Amino acid sequence: MTYTPIFLPAAGHRNVSSLEFVGSGYYWSSSLYTDLLYCAWSLNFNSGNVNPDSRDGRSGGLSVRPVRCR
Repeated sequence: MTYTPIFLPAAGHRNVSSLEFVGSGYYWSSSLYTDLLYCAWSLNFNSGNVNPDSRDGRSGGLSVRPVRCR
C-alpha cells in the first residue's frame, strides 16, 4: 500500500468573527460525535502535541478535512 502525504497548514480556527490559535491546526473528520450531536470528531495539533481524537462543536470554524478520491 502506498501512502500519499498531505500538508495540513496550522491555520488556527475561526470563532464567530475572530481568528484564534494561529500556529495550531484544527481539522474536521467526517464523523459525528454521536454522544453529542452538535459535535463532530476532529484532529487538533500544535508544535507540542497531536490530538487525533478531539471533538468540537460543529458551529466552529475548523478547516475542512481533505479527501483524495480515486
